[in-house]
Amino acid sequence: MNLYTALFSIYAFFLPFSKDIYSTAHGIILVLFLISAIKNRGHLQRIWEQPVVRGLSVFYGLLLITVPFSPVPMESLEVWVRRFAQVTPLLVLAALKLIDQEKKKINIPVVFGALFASGTLISLYEIYQYLLSGRLRVTHFFSYINGAAAYFEMIIPFLLTVFFVKKHFGKEKIFCGLSLVLHLVALILTQTRGIWLGIAVAFILILGLALKHQLSSKKNVTIILVILFIFSGISAPLYLDRVETIVPAGYHASDGRFYIWESSSNMIKDHPITGIGLGMYQELFETRYVIPEAIERSHVHAHNEYLMALVEGGIFGIAGFSFLIYSIFRYLRNLMQNPVLRGQWQVLGMAGLFSSVLISSFFDCYFLFNPANRSFWLILGLVIYAENISCLKGAKSHIQQARNE
Repeated sequence: MNLYTALFSIYAFFLPFSKDIYSTAHGIILVLFLISAIKNRGHLQRIWEQPVVRGLSVFYGLLLITVPFSPVPMESLEVWVRRFAQVTPLLVLAALKLIDQEKKKINIPVVFGALFASGTLISLYEIYQYLLSGRLRVTHFFSYINGAAAYFEMIIPFLLTVFFVKKHFGKEKIFCGLSLVLHLVALILTQTRGIWLGIAVAFILILGLALKHQLSSKKNVTIILVILFIFSGISAPLYLDRVETIVPAGYHASDGRFYIWESSSNMIKDHPITGIGLGMYQELFETRYVIPEAIERSHVHAHNEYLMALVEGGIFGIAGFSFLIYSIFRYLRNLMQNPVLRGQWQVLGMAGLFSSVLISSFFDCYFLFNPANRSFWLILGLVIYAENISCLKGAKSHIQQARNE
């Protein structure tokens, strides 16, 4: 195992456990990358051609324009730097893809294995919490429920693709299958409805793409659906009461969000161009915009990623965020149109994850404002890096096939 693989694996594994450890690994990765970048400056000129890198550049560039208009510019600048730092693993991996060329410095399955292992440990502990206390909405090491649920959302689509789609991993399928069950049980225990919906959409998309591109047989998909149906029936007592709280008036989480969205809409009316400023939501919500009837008198975000982009950054924020979403969508669409790449488990899993996050972001801030988003950018970076290796493997396979013929 080379140093990059070890460092990215440490970063991936400790993201939900220890800020000190993952930050140290992150820092060493950046130092090593800067040394490599200085030696390979010529290779990095094409990094802006990468759609996701271009989308991130536009988004964070537009957000930076809004910083001087914030009530507290230095505080907003600090928030901007902190959020930008969270996407640097993706930028490093995208750059290493250009530097490495045919070298395989990073073992992608090993890094994903570290993510799977950490998620499995979290799942086991959450189930243990439930068995010990009998209470739902478990939190694990996170200060709030949605942190754990968002982390599960990052991993579940990949466990599904590894376990169910043919020509993957082999013996590791048993581990991934068991881990998938543990993740799903733990996700139900968090009682996070938005992510439930997102994961359901991800499952449908992954199975549909697997059938469309003949990555799995109809028989396998039918078996999957039967297993999921049985699992849904067995676990129904854990989620039916929570599902029934979506509509009724007077329920805390449902009514509370309508009040939060109303407050957020008022912020947009007052600051339509450059927004209220990065990191300013909670203070302005408490002091100026809280609705008298609101159940929650304090909140850190708008409970909607798209609304939050507009609130914090105004037209600049939502324009940049929309372009970023489009850039990721365009990149994944191009991967799925490539016959060599669309069969890769990383690509299929990323398509499922992206669809899930787009859905769940209507109900909370999972994409950019949740601590678990570090995993999202790491995973997308791994997919970008793996694209180079997969293309090389595919090209070599075609050459070998041609020679044999």
